[in-house]
Amino acid sequence: MKKVCKKCGVEKPLLDYEKYTAGKGGIRNICRECETTRRRNWKRKNADRINEGRRERTANDPEYREAYRKYKRKYRTI
Repeated sequence: MKKVCKKCGVEKPLLDYEKYTAGKGGIRNICRECETTRRRNWKRKNADRINEGRRERTANDPEYREAYRKYKRKYRTI
């Protein structure tokens, strides 16, 4: 079966759509590719807000700070 993406208007197989249990049919009306683009653009547009929240949490939550430091050490590229 195929479905037309509401954003790009291209007909794609159902495997190219994410599950969405709240909606009719249980499948999103926007394909994965369009949804990925939308999320990427939102994160770029709201980077300052995202980073500010991360800074506040790192400053005020010692457990989160330590977990974040361990993660950074584990994946350090140097």
